Amino acid sequence: MTVNSGGTTLINTLGGKALAGFESIAGTGNLILDNNSGLALGVSVAAVNNSGTIANTGTGSGTATVTGIIGTNVTSVTENSATSG
Repeated sequence: MTVNSGGTTLINTLGGKALAGFESIAGTGNLILDNNSGLALGVSVAAVNNSGTIANTGTGSGTATVTGIIGTNVTSVTENSATSG
């Protein structure tokens, strides 16, 4: 999956894995995991190495997880305490 320069938002309203089956995530924008569910939001890939940030946002009570290697191109990973489970 390519994160475009304007950023990419994955929205979870039903729970379960938001993104799975891709080899990796790369690109030039910010990746936003928007969890608006009571269930877990997950990204399951081999590697995340977009040149931007990874941010967890939303109002859900489920946790957000990234399963895979977070590469050196990612500038920061932030957690929204409202969505941590």
